[in-house]
Amino acid sequence: MLQWADVKLCGRRRALVTAMWHALVWIPLMMLMALWSLLCWGALALLTGPDWSSGGPADWMVWLERWQIPLWLVPWLPMDGVTALKAWLTTLGPWLQSLLAQVPALLDWLAPLVWLVWTLGAAGLLVLGVVGSVIVALVSPQGKPGSPNDITETPR
Repeated sequence: MLQWADVKLCGRRRALVTAMWHALVWIPLMMLMALWSLLCWGALALLTGPDWSSGGPADWMVWLERWQIPLWLVPWLPMDGVTALKAWLTTLGPWLQSLLAQVPALLDWLAPLVWLVWTLGAAGLLVLGVVGSVIVALVSPQGKPGSPNDITETPR
């Protein structure tokens, strides 16, 4: 019976297996990058959406009632999660408004701060991808065509 350890990869198969491992590193990282971008975009919309300098908690509640999840996203989200998010935002709003009332200059720096945090997170994910690719390159089988490792199977 043929064991996996006995199988040696020829040139084309070796390149295909290495490409598959690179894809297994980069595809989840791209999905994490999309999730990170959506999270930062949502934070930016939350921090710059309502007019924090006007009114009190009543304005926040009016803004929160008008805020709706996009229709294309509704089938993908559980309603319990949406309800929990709105409840969390209901408690977060007055706290955030009092914080911004104490430090009004922070309001001007919120958007650049969110994008700075996004950049740092994106750079971290990029570094993880490069490290994963380097590990794949170091672990992948090396060899030249015609070398003893170019045999596709070892006879038993």
